[in-house]
Amino acid sequence: MGGEKRHGMDGKNQKRKGEHYMSRKEAIALSIVETLTDKSEGTGLPSGHMYAALMGLVGLSEYQGIIAGLQHVGLVDVSNHCVTATPKARAMMAQKVTTS
Repeated sequence: MGGEKRHGMDGKNQKRKGEHYMSRKEAIALSIVETLTDKSEGTGLPSGHMYAALMGLVGLSEYQGIIAGLQHVGLVDVSNHCVTATPKARAMMAQKVTTS
């Protein structure tokens, strides 16, 4: 179906035309945004706690890069080491839920 991977004759994964597989960083970034948008508006999470939960998947500099990227595109705000979802992130996730 839509998200299934297909294997070619050589055993390598093939994408169907128009499909996009998320990179590991994209998947982690999406999970961060999903987690933050599940919180009440205006409520965030301590950045250190989020990193501690992800440290088996990413190093500190990679985590900081992901947070900086999310902040750069306006999906999270960081203040006093607390990360919160922006209204833009909440709107994006609400749209994702209604189209899924």
